[in-house]
Amino acid sequence: MLYGNARQLTLEHMRVFVAVIETKSFSKAGEELGKSQPAITQIIKRLEDILALPLLLRKQGRIEAPTLDGRIFYLKAKKVLDATNEAYFSIRGSPFSGKLRIGVLDDFQAKYIPMLIRSCRSIYQNVELEITSELSWRLNEGLQRGHLDAILNKHVYTHNVSETPLSVEPLRWVASQDFALTSTPVPLVVFHEGCLYRQCAVDALNKRGIEWKIAYSSYSYSNIQEAVSAGMGVSPLPPRAMLLNHHDISLTSELPSLPDICMTIKLSQSLKADRMANEIVHLIAQTFVKENSLLDYGSDDTFVD
Repeated sequence: MLYGNARQLTLEHMRVFVAVIETKSFSKAGEELGKSQPAITQIIKRLEDILALPLLLRKQGRIEAPTLDGRIFYLKAKKVLDATNEAYFSIRGSPFSGKLRIGVLDDFQAKYIPMLIRSCRSIYQNVELEITSELSWRLNEGLQRGHLDAILNKHVYTHNVSETPLSVEPLRWVASQDFALTSTPVPLVVFHEGCLYRQCAVDALNKRGIEWKIAYSSYSYSNIQEAVSAGMGVSPLPPRAMLLNHHDISLTSELPSLPDICMTIKLSQSLKADRMANEIVHLIAQTFVKENSLLDYGSDDTFVD
């Protein structure tokens, strides 16, 4: 039974709020839901009135981030919407069928892949997912050659406000706790040629005229982490990849700064207008961001009130 103002809360309120959080933009949420930006703003305001709580932090007319209550409400609303979709398609059945070949990066944790498949099957019962894990350049190649239908890939973040990536994370120079960088060439622990992290590190060092050498390279994320732990050199890694015995030496060394990296989705040209592909890839994107805890609003300025 619903009590008090809870009776006034609708799926539309939840749907709009979730879209605003996931697109990080009132205008983009409006485009996704077929509503104007003023309409989205009014719905969010009404939702905050119903809950009697601020859900978004505002500063000088600009929305900076969700409040703590906003983050909690987002997670709860997302569960309600997912359950609603599952209930609908359990009765109606999914209108989609076919096979979708998805490419994901090697640092997409494998433990989340079964969850992805289950999420898709609960809604798209006649869709088969084929997921391939590879390095960035191989994903691009697979997409171009028609071996993949869509990829979750990374590139250097340009901080362009028109871009809405799935996630943004910094790269750091990471070494073992007892590693001391005392001379050049800088020993690098990196993925094999074609890795974006490796290219960013090499470009930054070359630009500063700092000599470097490859001390260790691998295709394996865990091998890279272990080589860093063993003190073999420094590695360009995101903070989430650091182990307990790792140390961020970005600020304490003379090494050049590294760029931010963002995650995006690409669909093959033939599937860009395909409703099935777009909906499933959108679901995968939501799962990726949610399960890898990469929603970062700390420096985001794409919300406009």
